[in-house]
Amino acid sequence: MNIQKCIYCDSSGPFSKEHALPRSLGEFSGFPLLINRVCAKCNEDIGRLEEQFGRSGPGAFFREYLNIDGRDTHDKVNPFKRGSAGAKPIDFTALLPEEDIKVLWEFNPGEKTVREVSQIVFIDDKRKSYPLRIH
Repeated sequence: MNIQKCIYCDSSGPFSKEHALPRSLGEFSGFPLLINRVCAKCNEDIGRLEEQFGRSGPGAFFREYLNIDGRDTHDKVNPFKRGSAGAKPIDFTALLPEEDIKVLWEFNPGEKTVREVSQIVFIDDKRKSYPLRIH
């Protein structure tokens, strides 16, 4: 008798259908699902990581810039204000031109511009800045 085991944790199930590539990378027609290969718990954990990658990681910046919406069933998340699935917001730092110190910025997709994040900036005696986001 051949007992199926999860390819990640060796669990004997219950299993779920798992796509091999994250949906945040696009739709792939004809790509096989991993059926009876990934247990439901591992599939859920991997899904959370995929969500963090697609909605809170570096890819989220480009999704915002290119105005790529996610699935209709997902809430719209500004990755510069809050993370997704437990991830932190994106910390996009750049110089504040008038002061020559680093501060946090966010992307404004409607105008394709950037703006400062609500923050407090601490500056040490060597002029190094430490921005602290205000939620």
